[in-house]
Amino acid sequence: MQWEPDDKAWQSYIKLEERYNELDRASAVYERWIGCRPIPKNWVTWAKFEEERAKADKAREVFQTALEFFGDEEEQVEKAQAVFGAFARMETRLKEFDRARVIYKVRTQVILSRAFLTESSSPLLGYPDQNRHLVCLHTTT
Repeated sequence: MQWEPDDKAWQSYIKLEERYNELDRASAVYERWIGCRPIPKNWVTWAKFEEERAKADKAREVFQTALEFFGDEEEQVEKAQAVFGAFARMETRLKEFDRARVIYKVRTQVILSRAFLTESSSPLLGYPDQNRHLVCLHTTT
């Protein structure tokens, strides 16, 4: 049996490292925390930490790693949506509007691929020309 600290313990450890201005060590603690509890909220918290310490590239790396982790499996889409939204908001705060636009576009494509391309939930079922158009739109961009 292996013991894993709860979220408050991880947050306290991170705050300790921050208090002593050991920001690289705090970042390493975030990475270990994600290893134990890879939920969207934790990924977003880590990325915000990196953004606040002016490490935008590291924050982007955290978000991209989170999106790769959640992938595009149907049961993970909601989790990925939370990460997409936070990622785009960060880019907007950084005045990187083109990056934010691309993130929103990809997010929209993921939503469309889930909502319209599954036969069981497609409101366009029975309209094959429109479904074909969505498939082509999704695969060409």
